[in-house]
Amino acid sequence: MQKKSLKSPVVVKGILIIITAYFFLANLPSIDWLEIGLDASWAFAISDAAHKQLIFGQDIIFTYGPLGYLVHGTSLNHNFSQIIYFRWLIHLCLLGVVILRLLFIKSYSNQIVFVLSIIFATLVGNPYTSIGFTVDYQMTFILLILMSFDNFFQKYINYLAIAIGMISGFSILTKLTLGIYLAGSLFIYILVNIVRGYFQKSPSIVIKNVLAGINLTLTIPSIAFIFLYPAASNRAFIHIIVNFCIAGGVALALWFIVRYTHLSAPPVLREARGIKGRIYLLFNQNHLLNLLPLLVFYGLYGLLLVQTINLNNFPSLMEYLSNSWQISSGYSSAMSIVGNYPRLLIALLCFALSLLLMSLAIIDQKISLAIAYIFPIFLSFKHGFVRQDAHVVVFTLVVIILASLYTTIIKKSRFKKIAYCAWGIIFLGCIIITSSPNSTILENARQWSNFSPDRVVNNIGVVISSILNPTELKMRGERSTTQNLQVIATATKIPDSVLEKVQGKTIDIIPWEFSLIPGNQLNWKPRPIIQSYS
Repeated sequence: MQKKSLKSPVVVKGILIIITAYFFLANLPSIDWLEIGLDASWAFAISDAAHKQLIFGQDIIFTYGPLGYLVHGTSLNHNFSQIIYFRWLIHLCLLGVVILRLLFIKSYSNQIVFVLSIIFATLVGNPYTSIGFTVDYQMTFILLILMSFDNFFQKYINYLAIAIGMISGFSILTKLTLGIYLAGSLFIYILVNIVRGYFQKSPSIVIKNVLAGINLTLTIPSIAFIFLYPAASNRAFIHIIVNFCIAGGVALALWFIVRYTHLSAPPVLREARGIKGRIYLLFNQNHLLNLLPLLVFYGLYGLLLVQTINLNNFPSLMEYLSNSWQISSGYSSAMSIVGNYPRLLIALLCFALSLLLMSLAIIDQKISLAIAYIFPIFLSFKHGFVRQDAHVVVFTLVVIILASLYTTIIKKSRFKKIAYCAWGIIFLGCIIITSSPNSTILENARQWSNFSPDRVVNNIGVVISSILNPTELKMRGERSTTQNLQVIATATKIPDSVLEKVQGKTIDIIPWEFSLIPGNQLNWKPRPIIQSYS
């Protein structure tokens, strides 16, 4: 019996999977403790606001929502377990999706390109930074990598639109831009499919993707409405279920009528041409009759949903979305700054090469996926370089991973070399962009203890013990949080003469440093725009 060569596909793929899993487990997400500083301050603010059940979009207006503490919030005694379990879940789900994608990549070159891109992301974004390979972008990468299974998405787009709509509705309440990344990418994918089906004269593609777009459109606000105000989630859920049952009941009754009464087209349509003739053709082929109950369900459920969302006894979802959007847009314009020009030019080159990869994928008949991928690249470029600071790291993560996925979906051999060259230049550009003294990749690379085998073994043990004994995890979290608060209280102690004047009074503005609140047990009721001092 011959031994397997080291070049065996199974052996190579196994080695790459082990390497990828190693870096993921070395960079296991951790808890954000309360610290002194601007970013740490708003991280505490979103956790504290959620705990006090403030209404986001009304009592507090920010780019994060009522579930924002899960992705970037500070650990407090009440939310430690929720945060850590959620972050571990997303991190390990992404690892599973990466391994799944790797299993279906046949080319050695594509496998190596994909793994190098993932390793780069884990090096740039570690669990100790609030910018990088964090939970919100990990959720985005899960969707984008899954979308690379284009044939599967094309076949089951209706069902996937519902599932992704549910995740997007939840994500919008963590961070507005996260929901935009997820929903926007799939909306573009569906829209391009509709246009493609129209020009290919394929009614089935058009109808399937129109229905998928409706599914996505209705699912997102339904889920967001349920979780917008956790204190009223049960009542909101009941309203959504009642709406679903009413619309479903009417549609089901109509389905029985259509099925058993043998409806046909009106006589006036049978000899008509033009638009009327096309309507008759739909009747004649039973397309419209089969779709009629579903269309009635969509229309009725949509009307009921709009009415429910605008009920006065529930927080306004529209206020949350519009106010968060205005704050996000305001930060982009008010805090615009151009930093290092050479790095900006390199980023523009990376973006241009991404457009080249998109063009190659379009020529290779991956039209929907190619255009959908350019949307998050554009958003990350805007996010990173409108305010050119540490946020440039976000652009490098998105562009390098999506560039590797472009090389995977491009199949024609004459385009492969061009795609690999483009990825190589992008990879080099991302290294240069993230190699400034203020960025994270060189710092991580120097701290090899972050990637030691002992650390990986310890992280695996922590996850297993925490799953088997959640009570112990909660107790350890509470002890650590209490110790952290004691340290902050010592560091932010306000003079007694000042405390006497504010004792028992409501504080609405904290100049810059929110850690003063827990450190001095202040009665904080924020103005809606919590960072108005910026």
